Amino acid sequence: MLVATFFITNLIIIRVADDVSGQFLLRLGTITAITGACLTLGLVEINALVPWNLGASVSFFGISTGLIYAVAPLKAFAATNAATGIAASWRGFLEMSGAMIDSAGIVALHDGTSWPLAIVLAGCAVVILIGDLGARWIDPKAAKQGSI
Repeated sequence: MLVATFFITNLIIIRVADDVSGQFLLRLGTITAITGACLTLGLVEINALVPWNLGASVSFFGISTGLIYAVAPLKAFAATNAATGIAASWRGFLEMSGAMIDSAGIVALHDGTSWPLAIVLAGCAVVILIGDLGARWIDPKAAKQGSI
């Protein structure tokens, strides 16, 4: 479900990218990541997590990454004075490092329940929110004009 939602989100973005601002896509990505984390935390808290609703709640992260990756890399490359190859290498390094840290976090917190996954997803949503707020803080003029 996660990969399917990421794929479908990218297909939709291709069709609407010219009509929607980058700021809107980033904000929507942040909101869907937070929604997915809250849903997952809530389902774990009430002990109602089953495969289908786990897939549905985690799929919000597929949607959020599709939205964020449609815009964020281009904005990052445009904001750097370094060579694009160096910027692309750093972005790839940070992306893969994040996946490694998330996986290690789930393994380190593993206790036989779904709490480690919910905690790591919540942490990812917080990092996404910090990135969104940081982008607005770094360039408030672009954020107001809708170009971030």
